[in-house]
Amino acid sequence: KEQTQKVSSSSSSSSSSRFRRIGTELFPSPPGASAETPYLLSLSEVEGIAQQVWASGGATEVCMQGGIHPSFGGDIYPNLVKAALKGAPAIHVHAFSPLEVTQGALAAGKSVREYLKELKEAGLGSLPGTAAENLRPKPRNVLCPEKISGRQWLGVMRDAHAVGLKATATIMFGAAEGYGDWARHLRAVRALQLRTIEEDKRKSNYLSSISSSSSSPSSSSSLGVFTEFVPLPFVPDRSPGAAAGVLRTGPTRREAVLLHSVARLFFADTMVNVQASWPKLGKEAVPYLLNAGCNDTGGVLMKESITRAAGGRAGGGLAGDAGAGLEGERRG
Repeated sequence: KEQTQKVSSSSSSSSSSRFRRIGTELFPSPPGASAETPYLLSLSEVEGIAQQVWASGGATEVCMQGGIHPSFGGDIYPNLVKAALKGAPAIHVHAFSPLEVTQGALAAGKSVREYLKELKEAGLGSLPGTAAENLRPKPRNVLCPEKISGRQWLGVMRDAHAVGLKATATIMFGAAEGYGDWARHLRAVRALQLRTIEEDKRKSNYLSSISSSSSSPSSSSSLGVFTEFVPLPFVPDRSPGAAAGVLRTGPTRREAVLLHSVARLFFADTMVNVQASWPKLGKEAVPYLLNAGCNDTGGVLMKESITRAAGGRAGGGLAGDAGAGLEGERRG
C-alpha cells in the first residue's frame, strides 16, 4: 500500500467539534509539545517534509488537512499544494476537506467551483472526504453545528467532480447517531455517486462518438467522484463530549463489522473500494474487516497525527512489510 505523509492536520472526524469552535480549532501537536498546543506549518516546512518523505523512497502521496485558521486568506491552500509539489514534484497531493475548500473559497471571494479549479491548477490531485461526520441534520447539529451542512458537503463534492477531481467519502460512527442515520448517510453518498457516474458515462459516450480511436469507454471502476468509502469510528479519548456523557464512547466491535459489511453491499455497483482505517480501528481488527467486505487498508503512513491527537493508540505509521501483513492475513 502507499505510504502517506500527513503534514498539517486538525481535530479529525474522529473527534468532536461540538465543543471546540471552528474559529479556534486546535492543530495537533508536533513531537515534544502537549496535546493542547496549536501549531502551524510554514510553506517551507511543508516543502521540506514532502521532499524528505519522497527521498525516503516509499511515499507516493502527501495528505494535508487542518483546522480553520482565522487569519487564512484564499491563497493559503493553493500555496500549500505548490509547496508540497516544490518539495516532491511527482507526489500525489490529497488535501483539504470540503470544509477547508468552502472556507478558502469564501476568503478568496470565489465560488466553490472556481476555487476548486484554482486548486487543481495548482496541482491538487484529490480531496479527502473528511468533515462529513454524519450528513443527517440531527446528529450533525450535535457533533458539529459550526461546520458546513451535509448539503454543502455534498455540493463541494459535486463541484469537485465537475472540475475533474476525485474524492473519498467518509462517515464517522459511534458518537451521536443511530442506525437510521447510517443508512441515510450512505444513501446520500450513493445518490451523488450514481449521479456522477451517469455524467461520466454521458461524457465518455460523447467523446467516443467524436473520436476515431477504437479505445473502449472508461471502466465502471473509474467512474463517479468517489474512489472509496471509509468508515471512521469515533475516538473518544480526548473528547469533552464523551467525557461529559453527551456523546457515546465509540462503536462496538460488532457495529464496526456491520457498517463495513453493509457499505460493501450498499456500494457494490457504485464504488469499488471500502477501506478499513487501521489507525482508528487498530491493526488487530483489520483481518476481520477484510473478511467482512473491505478490500483496502489505506496507506501504511509515515507520520499520522490526526487520530493520535484525538487519543488513538494504534500508532502513527507502519513499516512496509508490516503494512503488507495487514492485508496478507485473513481470519475465518
